[in-house]
Amino acid sequence: PESHPILPPTYQHPLWYAWDLAVDHIMSQIPQLLNKTAEYNPSTFFPEQLNAFQVWLISAPDINQPPTQLPIILQFLLSQAHRLQALELLGRYLDMGPEAVHAALSVGIFPYVLKLLASKLRELQPILVFIWAKILAVDNGCQSDLVKDGGYKYFISVLADNTMQYEYRTMAAFILSAISKNYQKGKEVCLQNNVISICLAQLDEPNAVLKQWLAICLGRLWYKYDAARWCGVRDSA
Repeated sequence: PESHPILPPTYQHPLWYAWDLAVDHIMSQIPQLLNKTAEYNPSTFFPEQLNAFQVWLISAPDINQPPTQLPIILQFLLSQAHRLQALELLGRYLDMGPEAVHAALSVGIFPYVLKLLASKLRELQPILVFIWAKILAVDNGCQSDLVKDGGYKYFISVLADNTMQYEYRTMAAFILSAISKNYQKGKEVCLQNNVISICLAQLDEPNAVLKQWLAICLGRLWYKYDAARWCGVRDSA
């Protein structure tokens, strides 16, 4: 098999040294385990990689050189014990700019964070909304996936939650506006799920940035979509 472009050599990747250390740690315990003189001490490979990623983030890194730990961070998203910390670190990385978002998407972050939108844990809502806002700000092509898999409902629930901080409701409004931007199916699901009435109900909120994105979201929903306009008329927009 061949790849285009050609994959770079990986036999000298720095992670091989970390892997060798993890294997040595396990193998060194075999004699004691066979003699039943000691209990198995689990490998610290994954926690060490998480700590290394955290150190990389605070060390004024070169954003054009993605961290070697980035692919491993995706594995932490599957672990309930480390998921929140991994998401927070991932959010800090994506906040570094478009280059970071493209690097994360290139290693396969998308299906992981899409699957997490099915989570009912409230503690994950702020960071998931933050991460998706960063992704859609760079790559608006995710619209169809959010509509097809029903992920848009997650952001509607966040926007409709008046107990949620303004910052995250604003991001949810931005995400819904991105889903509706020049995408008919996105407009249709937003209309069907009462996004117009949710936005109108919050236009009296004191936060100016929230109101700005509510208005943008409404504008994108109404653009060249008569059914949404009539809905606005009925709701006394």
